[in-house]
Amino acid sequence: MKHTRFGLRFIFENETPYTLPAGDDAVPMKWDEPNRIPDSEIAMISSFPLDYDYRKNRANYICGMSVPPLMIQKIAEQIKNQWLDKL
Repeated sequence: MKHTRFGLRFIFENETPYTLPAGDDAVPMKWDEPNRIPDSEIAMISSFPLDYDYRKNRANYICGMSVPPLMIQKIAEQIKNQWLDKL
């Protein structure tokens, strides 16, 4: 399968990164470096722990297909505060 990089996104130093999609051809690049970003930066963008075990999967696939863990934590806290604490 040919990778065209048609949908390539760049990460700029002073801007918030885009949401990461799960495709192999969708890993963003830093504007000033001609390489894909490393798995550690993919994990940081998606709020995954740096020591997360992706098993045999690529980090961009797992992070792109998942809801960020910190986001889930905040949603769970609000459900508890707004609904469960009032029972």
